[in-house]
Amino acid sequence: MSEFPHLDSATLSFLKYIFKNDQCKVRTLQQAFGIDKITDSPNAIASLIHFIDKGFVALLLPNGEIISTYNFHEYYNQFLIRQKGIINADYQLLMLPEGRYIIEEIIRQKRYFNIPLVISVISALISALSLLYQIFDNSPILVKIIECLP
Repeated sequence: MSEFPHLDSATLSFLKYIFKNDQCKVRTLQQAFGIDKITDSPNAIASLIHFIDKGFVALLLPNGEIISTYNFHEYYNQFLIRQKGIINADYQLLMLPEGRYIIEEIIRQKRYFNIPLVISVISALISALSLLYQIFDNSPILVKIIECLP
């Protein structure tokens, strides 16, 4: 993959849902995101078209034909001629390696950010607790500080 795509959170949530299920019907995607009809949701259609065009997801038609980035433009041109819905609720969405890579990379990036953050916070808490323990435990440092006071 040459560059990492820029996806908004709504579009990314579609891709994550397909990733989690590996494959799903468009109908289950509709139900999961509260979409009544996929054809009435231009954002969902645009996201799915983008996924197919970029090779993240493939579309499995009921007749067994797989529509992916390689034959998508031909399929899209046929759609324009027939004037039928480009994506039907009975079609299957299949996660392709490119889409899987994107989601795995996002998960990996979150880990690379969160793990050091958690370690730093735990370290800061331990340091603060040990400082408080030394101050309030009649430590020799506290005794010397109190003796120096007039």
